[in-house]
Amino acid sequence: SIPDKVGQGLAESDFFLIALSENSVDSAWVKKELNQALVAEIEKRKTHILPLKLSECQIPQLIRDKKYADFSANYKEGLKDLLSTMQQQTTL
Repeated sequence: SIPDKVGQGLAESDFFLIALSENSVDSAWVKKELNQALVAEIEKRKTHILPLKLSECQIPQLIRDKKYADFSANYKEGLKDLLSTMQQQTTL
């Protein structure tokens, strides 16, 4: 099933990239995936949630404390932020 595959993917991943847009932040499916990622991050301290802001939208309360890569204004700067954050997380 899809939820099982999402859970398996999270268990095997170091990073969970969540695309934030005006549509995704209201999506029930995206909220479910984010909740699973948060549980995995807390339980294993392994999966790092990395938000990608694709357009102007409200950042979900549960991840407002996380640094996000802002792709909404400039793709190259967003990618640079994302890669820098991933590199920092892998060296911790």
